[in-house]
Order: sequence, then C-alpha cells, then structure tokens
Amino acid sequence: MEDERALGQTEIDYLLLSLPCGCNLECKKCFVGGGERKTYLSQEKRTDIVEEAKEMGARVVVIPGEGEPLMEPGIRKMIQYCHSLGMATIVFTNATLLDEEFARFAKDSGVSFVISLDSLKEDVYGFLTGGGDFFHKTVGNIEKLRVIYSDAFSYTGKGEKVVRLAVNAVVTRQNRHEMRHLRDWCGDDMVFICNSLVREGRAVQHWDKLAGTGEEYKEQRKIALEMSETHGPTSACQDGRCAYLFYGLTVGVDGDILVCPDARGTKGVIGNVRETTLKELNRMHRGYLTEFFKRHGYGPCIVRHPEYGRLIEIISPDALQ
Repeated sequence: MEDERALGQTEIDYLLLSLPCGCNLECKKCFVGGGERKTYLSQEKRTDIVEEAKEMGARVVVIPGEGEPLMEPGIRKMIQYCHSLGMATIVFTNATLLDEEFARFAKDSGVSFVISLDSLKEDVYGFLTGGGDFFHKTVGNIEKLRVIYSDAFSYTGKGEKVVRLAVNAVVTRQNRHEMRHLRDWCGDDMVFICNSLVREGRAVQHWDKLAGTGEEYKEQRKIALEMSETHGPTSACQDGRCAYLFYGLTVGVDGDILVCPDARGTKGVIGNVRETTLKELNRMHRGYLTEFFKRHGYGPCIVRHPEYGRLIEIISPDALQ
C-alpha cells in the first residue's frame, strides 16, 4: 500500500493523524473506549501539521480514528488537502458508512482503506461490535468497494502486486476459527491483516470474554502471526516491525503525541503539537523508543511487547538525560 522508496530515509515516512470523530459501533476490542478528551485541534492546525510532516519527509497521512473517521465531516477536506500536497492517505474504517459516492471520491484522491472486519458470521460480528444490524450493509459496502477499486493496483519492481484495500481482523475466542476463511475471502485484491488483542481501552473490560485464559491468548497470538499477510502489525516491514511505529509519528485528536494509536497510556505524556514542533516531538518519541528497546529488548509491536507497561517509566522529563 506504499511506494517503493526505502523507509527511514527521511525524518518520518508516516504521519498518523486522528480526527475528532464519534463512532456508531461499540466494539468490545476497542482500544479507545470513550476516554476523556481535551479541546480538539482546529482544521487549520491539522493542515499545518500535515504540511510540517511533509517538510520532514512524510509521504503518507494515516487517519486511524479515535472512532469512525467517516463520521467526521471534515474528512473530505483533509483528504483533498493531502492529495494536493502529493501525499497518499490511508483511512481506517468499519465500512458501515462507506457508500459508493465516497468510495469513488476516495479512489480518485489517492486513498487506501484498512477495513475492520472480525467475522463473516452475523451473530459473531454483532457480539464483537455491538452493531449486528450493520452486518449485511458492511459486507455489501466492502464488496462494492472491491469493484470500484478493482483496477486500483500497481506492481513493484519485483513483480509483486500492490493493492489499496486491506481487511484488519483481531483474533478472539469467538472468531479464531474464521481467520483462514476471512483470508481466502480477501483474495488477491485485499491484504489480510490479522492481529491479537491489545489490553487497552474497552478491551480491558471485556478481556476475559475475548481473550480467555493465558493459553488461549497465546494461541490467538500464534494464529495472528501465521495468518496475517503482514505478519502481525497493520503496516509491517519485511522484518515484521510495525512501519507506523518505527517510521511514523502519531498525533491524537487534541494534539497529544502517542507512541502509536493503540498506546493510549502514552497520551499526554510526550508532548503536544500546540506547544512543541513536530520535529522536536519526533526526536523525543524516537529517543523514548530507543531507550525502551535498549532496556527491555526488541519487539515489532510496542503495545504487544511483554514489558509495554514499563514504557511510561521511560517517558519523563529526565529519562533521556
């Protein structure tokens, strides 16, 4: 879903920028879980951030959402602005609102989609999302999107097909036997991404129902690693590292820097774009990650690292002095 320029040649390759959207589902796995928010960044400030990221070398703006991005009225303007700068956009969505008109607009504006879909069974989908009534509409929207994006692909110099659609499934006790079926359903026009649960947000409350015992969770992580075409993280390098973590910078809806969109525990600790430049915030972010892996060992995904809970100990005013 990206071009062939090697990662890490500039200060950042990705800007992950959340928009102040609500959500029409209540997914039990959700890492956000409706936490308290501060004042949102203005549309003008968000475009300034995109421009600053562009100057730092970013070529992709990722909109992960702290909710469903398509519920945010300003998403079209953001996509159009990124496109005008020659930047690609990756939008995370649950596809419930992904109508044909928006899909065509997105395709023409350089947008790739990562679609959250954990089950092709209506009852399981309803249990996991709290939105069983959306099941048929969601699957229908995805199928329409596949048709619209059917010619939206390219090939790398090695002859590998690069598509602009992906399905992201999170393995739980309820859907663990569906992963191969979901992967087959994706075919060769959608990348299949498979992840294990993250103990953040609403998932903490539902952890026992979703993850089960320690052995069950270990098995779910194994399934995710085996079945995911990216070998785990949503955007993975060839060695399995999360490209967003190692080559990107995450800005929350209120301007707080997070280590990654899932790492809600780091919200408000590193700094805020209202007070510090993106360049300086990225320098601190890189320093904290380097120090964490130096102390606790390498891991491809920060929130699934066994010592993730110790990350906050490192992020403090004197930690890098």
